[in-house]
Amino acid sequence: MRKAIPPIVGCGLIITALAVAFMLAIQHTGNMLIYTLDDAYIHMAIARNVATNGTYGINPGDFQSVSSSPLWILLLAGTELLFGAYDILPLIIATVFACASVFMADIILRHYRASFMQRLIACSIFALLIPLAPLVSTGMEHTTHIFFLLVSVYGLVRWHESPSTSWLAIASIAISCAALTRFETLFIAVPIVVVFIQRRSYTVAAVLTMACCLPLIIFAAYSYANGAALLPNSLLLKGNFPSGGTMKEVSRALGMKAIVALRHHPHMLFIVLALIADVWYQRRNKGTWNAAGLCLISAVLFHMQYARTGWFNRYEGYLIAISICYFGVRICTSTITWKIWLLPAACFCILIYRSAVAHSKIDIASRNIYEQQVTMARFVREKLPPGAVIAVNDIGAVSYFGDGHIVDLEGLGDVHTALARRNRTLTTSMIDSILVANNVHALMVYDSWFIDPALPSRLIRIGSMTISNNVVCGGSEVTIYAPPSTAASVRSAFESFR
Repeated sequence: MRKAIPPIVGCGLIITALAVAFMLAIQHTGNMLIYTLDDAYIHMAIARNVATNGTYGINPGDFQSVSSSPLWILLLAGTELLFGAYDILPLIIATVFACASVFMADIILRHYRASFMQRLIACSIFALLIPLAPLVSTGMEHTTHIFFLLVSVYGLVRWHESPSTSWLAIASIAISCAALTRFETLFIAVPIVVVFIQRRSYTVAAVLTMACCLPLIIFAAYSYANGAALLPNSLLLKGNFPSGGTMKEVSRALGMKAIVALRHHPHMLFIVLALIADVWYQRRNKGTWNAAGLCLISAVLFHMQYARTGWFNRYEGYLIAISICYFGVRICTSTITWKIWLLPAACFCILIYRSAVAHSKIDIASRNIYEQQVTMARFVREKLPPGAVIAVNDIGAVSYFGDGHIVDLEGLGDVHTALARRNRTLTTSMIDSILVANNVHALMVYDSWFIDPALPSRLIRIGSMTISNNVVCGGSEVTIYAPPSTAASVRSAFESFR
């Protein structure tokens, strides 16, 4: 029982932080559990459609490759089929995987004979500094991704020490699940495969490549067969892919994007510098390259080059988790001069600050989503005709709580709009064509998102909804528009709603 105390303490910290934050939040959300990101409701809306009518999309009967987390959506749909439609299910699943991740980190440390106190400190740091409670509060897949990656890493460690089919199978299944949970898994899978190729372990490299890529290829083929792009719309919009032949774009494609991103995100910069210092130290003193350190450096650079960092460390959280495990193992297994630990210590201080800020904003972010996104959904459900076509640029809560057919002007819920935005070919006339083709009844958008291209001038401004102390929404003010044919009825509905 005593050996379970460190991870139990870590789990206790997560659950306590969540309980305090949501108890504060529900005082301002009508006693509703509201997640801290609108994106959570995108997954919940898709999962509901998968469970009820078999459609992978935000609108019944309309397939769209909205999310790059198909496994998470299947988990939500499966639990909804088993237990019913409850808004708390994503929170429960994310919490379970957060706690499982803490236990997995502890298993890795125990494997390297960490002391009780080392494990206790490491599990607490792991829980607080990723930070897991804010990630859970989003109601999204990030803790699930962390868990599967840690299982995969542990499986590969055990296989390296004692090659066996069972450990390779565990690592392969886990990395498949991680890839289907978040596509960023490729950033860490690629350098791992390269290491195995360099060591002439071609079978292992091939198995891991197939395990990571085959599920994504199958999902891409399924999406394409249903009229979507090979990549999910979210990646088309948010991925940092090369987009031109100018010298600036060439330099960005060759790594300048990662360097610039590291300059603006000191927590990731210090992780990279600490890893480089540790790898260099081992090379100088032992004459060998640290493959694990090199893989992690490569993964961070790949991520900073092609992906994003974001709210609550939600995009880069998996890298922070693996880095904490890496340095925890290094502390337990080596005697290193204190100078080498200055960089990890600096990173530790930055993560403490970021964690404190993230924890303090859980209740504020929940309130923001309630006051803006959920209020928009209430307006659609309570005041507009059932099934009315609504154009928006933030599709989560409106599609989950509302009672309308959603047209996404940002592109997350529509591949054609996503490609137009990706290629920078979206125009005002194209937006107008989308509105006419879908017989849009009303629009609810951030004006700041429609500077270029602008919204059609024929639209009539009805009013706006404004929130204060915004920390998470795309804008503090949502403006409601309507085409001339429905403007009078939408105005009447909005005035009665206010």
